[in-house]
Amino acid sequence: MKIALIILFSTFLVAADDSALGSFKVKVSNIRISKKLYIDSAFAKKYKKLMLEEFKKGPNFDNQFRIVRIGCGSSCTQIAVINMEKGKIYQTDLMIDGSGDWIRGDILQYMQESSLLIMSGCLQEDKTKCGHHEYSWQGDHFKAEFFRSNQSAHAPDATISTPAK
Repeated sequence: MKIALIILFSTFLVAADDSALGSFKVKVSNIRISKKLYIDSAFAKKYKKLMLEEFKKGPNFDNQFRIVRIGCGSSCTQIAVINMEKGKIYQTDLMIDGSGDWIRGDILQYMQESSLLIMSGCLQEDKTKCGHHEYSWQGDHFKAEFFRSNQSAHAPDATISTPAK
């Protein structure tokens, strides 16, 4: 019986995540990729090799952007965003620890057809902020849309992000 409930609950979470991504749907169109990636901040310089590799792969988020995962520990991931049209790198404050045994699947979910980033884990590696986090991309920063603790549902977190300078 427990196995059936776990499978049913896991299926519900996946369906909810797909629905959330769809509710922030964007039109995917051909974009003009910048000829140059601007490595013009200390953050960009620190991760220059990774940023250049990711830039070559093209957009994977919100039509013209690329989500870049930066490892910050054994189960920690920091998020950066590249505007593929402008060649601009945005450093965000989003950092997620996905080591909790309640997490199923990837700690990050996103797609090119959506402006929503879904993160599962402990935000900023803070054990009091573990759960399901949803952020919409606002062109140069993320805005908190929804947070569900692994204990209970909560209102959105504050906007978390600062563009790289």
